[in-house]
Amino acid sequence: MKRIFPALAVILILSGCDNSFDINKAEMEVTSTEYRGCKGLKSAEITDSTDLVIITSLADDNYLITHYDASFNCCLPEGIGIEVSMSNDTLYFSEYEKVKGNCRCMCRYDVVTGIRNLDECEYVLCIIKDYNILGTTSVLFKEGMKEEFYVSELIE
Repeated sequence: MKRIFPALAVILILSGCDNSFDINKAEMEVTSTEYRGCKGLKSAEITDSTDLVIITSLADDNYLITHYDASFNCCLPEGIGIEVSMSNDTLYFSEYEKVKGNCRCMCRYDVVTGIRNLDECEYVLCIIKDYNILGTTSVLFKEGMKEEFYVSELIE
């Protein structure tokens, strides 16, 4: 994992992998975000080795990104923030604690995000958690798709 400062994260978001990439439809937008509370296991330390991301096509350029077992502090006074942005051919999926929890334990949460207005195409998906890039992978977004991968399998 690499530590990214917020200013550098903005630079990464504004730069892209392919400057000739053109999005023809309306701009991609987030339609829903939610997280499901601590799944009962509280621990002083949780590894990210079981984090699973599943991306599912719903219909008409609508997709659901579900991050199962994302680890965050077990006390989250304002919850988990989710931001999704696009730059050229890269889709940035960022999760963060809105206000840092003060408890000395971690929990696993399921983070669910709906997006729409995304052209059928292969994108580089960059997963970011608390300003740390966890890694990237290529994902072909298309009707009827269901992609799944472990966060531990991402390319740094």
